[in-house]
Amino acid sequence: PDYFGISVVDVDAEGNWYLRYVKRERLSAPEKVDKIFELWNIWKPIKIGIEEKSFNSELKPYLKLKSEKENIFPVVEELKHHGRNKYERIRGALQGRFQFGKIYFLKNSVDDQDKLKIELYDFPKAKHDDLSDALAYIEQLAVRPFAQGRERYRTSIEQEFYENKKKLERNVSNIIRRL
Repeated sequence: PDYFGISVVDVDAEGNWYLRYVKRERLSAPEKVDKIFELWNIWKPIKIGIEEKSFNSELKPYLKLKSEKENIFPVVEELKHHGRNKYERIRGALQGRFQFGKIYFLKNSVDDQDKLKIELYDFPKAKHDDLSDALAYIEQLAVRPFAQGRERYRTSIEQEFYENKKKLERNVSNIIRRL
């Protein structure tokens, strides 16, 4: 079995990415399909993305069988590399977002977010790049929700971000008033 990189990401109306769950596992094709169903049931994502080649060559038949057996049909989108190598994909999707502070890690996570940070720190010479690549592919899946009324549907990490942002804005306003 090959390594399988997983990223569950929330996206807010401002295009910020909030990493909810990150995992790297060595799984066979049937185990990957089981993992897809597990993620579908736990996280309730809008859609799940899988590299086109991997999906068509190994997962599609297992996914079809399990979907019919369980009567659950996860929405799976085939992710395309668009002729870009892994280095270009990762750099192109992530570098600017990190520079502008658009990607947020979960504090005190118990998943593989620390492994992802190591991969990113050592990029492009990291021992593994499965988590970085999985995160880069989010670019094809992420859709900004409508901003109107979004406050009611914020996740806890989004809420924390906006509360800190409001505090910072108040502090800046107070400093400006003193000047």
